Amino acid sequence: MRISDATSYVTPSKSAAITDTIQNDADTFHILDLSIANNPFFSFDYNRKVFYTATLLQGEYRLEFEDRSIDVSGNSLLFTTTKIPFGIHSTGLGYAGISCVFKEEFITKTNSGYRLLEFPIYKPGRQNIYSLTDDQTKYFIDIYTKIFDEAQANSAFKDNLQRTYLLEIIFNAQKLAPVNSFIKTNNTTEVIACSFIRLLESQFPIEFPQDTIKFKTSKDFADNLSLHPNYLNRQVN
Repeated sequence: MRISDATSYVTPSKSAAITDTIQNDADTFHILDLSIANNPFFSFDYNRKVFYTATLLQGEYRLEFEDRSIDVSGNSLLFTTTKIPFGIHSTGLGYAGISCVFKEEFITKTNSGYRLLEFPIYKPGRQNIYSLTDDQTKYFIDIYTKIFDEAQANSAFKDNLQRTYLLEIIFNAQKLAPVNSFIKTNNTTEVIACSFIRLLESQFPIEFPQDTIKFKTSKDFADNLSLHPNYLNRQVN
């Protein structure tokens, strides 16, 4: 079952409207059908400084991270954070994709009982790519389709339902084993230093009047990285 079969009711015009909203960076959650554009390049037209992703891909792709490129094929789940610059290119003729794009405040202790960065797949220094069987692919497509249904609805509980379905994707993905060849092993100091630098760089440039510098002290950075300030200072010095 291809993603495009499951989401054929999502028209290009609707998806374009969603993309325009993302460019405004106002909302905390969006879902994109990446397979509708007649273009071999998947355009993630949003501010990667503030958005996390949970993406299901079918076909042949090249994932471009800051330090390397990875070729994947078949059915794959990809999770990225605001601290991992990336791009996706289709390298085959047939491709399909669907992605949840959301801000950290979409999943908080207050609204869900969980903190996003407590999930292993979103911890600093992790690149999580999962290869799926056909049955697993169908299972995840069904969840993404429910999220699409809610995106088109005007339900008063739309956000809560989409959050619940996204958490279902995250919980079930964490039961899978990441593809070993895609996991880059760094030592702890390198991981923490890279995460600190990316977090620092994510605050600049200041693009909008309402933008503020969120992290000003070592404690601010340490809290975001779930570390003690003294430990963070030792690792980045």
